[in-house]
Amino acid sequence: MNWEALGALGEIVGSVAVVVTIAYLAVQMRESRRFAKSASANQSRAAVNDFLRGLSDNNEIARIYSAGLKDRSALEDHERLRFDLVIFQMLRITETAYLEHQDGFISAEIWESQWRQAQPILRTIGGMESWSGQKGLVSVSFMQWVDGHLEDTSPRPVNGRDEP
Repeated sequence: MNWEALGALGEIVGSVAVVVTIAYLAVQMRESRRFAKSASANQSRAAVNDFLRGLSDNNEIARIYSAGLKDRSALEDHERLRFDLVIFQMLRITETAYLEHQDGFISAEIWESQWRQAQPILRTIGGMESWSGQKGLVSVSFMQWVDGHLEDTSPRPVNGRDEP
């Protein structure tokens, strides 16, 4: 073999190595994205579970939350602050799910489930008042999306079966 043949063989081997490396990286990127989607979905579910656990494990917070949904203005100042913090926590969880859905990290099914949980809370009298006071604390795109999707803007009373 002469030097030209060896050079050509080296170029072929180098080209094949580049193609194999690119294919390997593509597979790794796809696998990494799949893992990131799974992790995002799990984190979204865990955040909702933690939120619900916080309500169910603390009778005082549960009382304030329930009373605040019915009539936020009837709460004492320190209770209203706690109520707004609970609502804000729910908003941040929902906003995170919204943004992760926008970025393709969680499915439409998970996002829609999250919204179905948040919407009735935001449509209560207290939920609407809290949203109005806090919506400037979330991302603009989420704020606009929520405002555009609170279809019926009249607050719903909280009673028995309708309570979120």
